[in-house]
Amino acid sequence: MSAVNDLIELSTIPSQSTARCMNPECLEMCTFDPNVAGQKPLFCSAKCRVAFGAKRRKLVRQLEALDEVQRTTSMTQKEARRVAKVQSYLRWLLERYPSDRA
Repeated sequence: MSAVNDLIELSTIPSQSTARCMNPECLEMCTFDPNVAGQKPLFCSAKCRVAFGAKRRKLVRQLEALDEVQRTTSMTQKEARRVAKVQSYLRWLLERYPSDRA
């Protein structure tokens, strides 16, 4: 029973807790209140949620376009390296926009 009590103590939920909005371009905070029913807020506002989704879709489209260019276009080594660098950058940005959040 001691292990259960230790686990409960470690995972005690404060009456309220805050975290940054999931939109990487926003600095606002969201509040988690365990006493409020329903889905917990990931974004500070609907505007931020919509902006997050729009930015993610734009990054995905850009990456898909580069993937298509890479598959269908004959490039010099210099061009291929440049495309690879941009693809790497877009993937890095997309890490901040998880697909299951918008």
